[in-house]
Amino acid sequence: GQSFFQRKEIKDIIAYLRILNNPDDDINFLRILNMPRRGLGKATLLKIREIALEKECSLHAAATEFRWNGDSPLSDKIQSSLQEFVDMIQDYREMLEDPDINKTKMIRDLIDTINYWGYLVIEHQKNEKLAKWKYKNIGIFIELFEKWEKNPDNKDKELGTYLNRITLLTRSEE
Repeated sequence: GQSFFQRKEIKDIIAYLRILNNPDDDINFLRILNMPRRGLGKATLLKIREIALEKECSLHAAATEFRWNGDSPLSDKIQSSLQEFVDMIQDYREMLEDPDINKTKMIRDLIDTINYWGYLVIEHQKNEKLAKWKYKNIGIFIELFEKWEKNPDNKDKELGTYLNRITLLTRSEE
């Protein structure tokens, strides 16, 4: 069967966490930009890429540029959606800067904020059981993270440390 960490729903949540840890990660930025759907399609991505190439910066930095650019080539609706996305990432990154933040609670809040359950229901309209199974997998992922976060032997509770750990686990399964 498929590795737990290779399941789409788990990879999606990990991609969000990787962006919170490092917003200049273009691969994960591409994965989450329009997931769940935000109306940010190929045309928007092309414009973001143009800015990134022109300014020699990451896609996230280019998207942030649109947020502050008064004469954006994006429609108001797309501009607003992109702004909400960039602001959400920034808000959660700021939360992570608090050394006392309960990261497990923050991850649960993030999943609610992006409405991942709603996304699964829409994606699997004809199979609610599958949507529930996938959402349950996300719950298992959160439980694994919580055990790691609460482990008294764990001296480094940074998100990046956990992400590196699961990357190593995933690679050893391949």
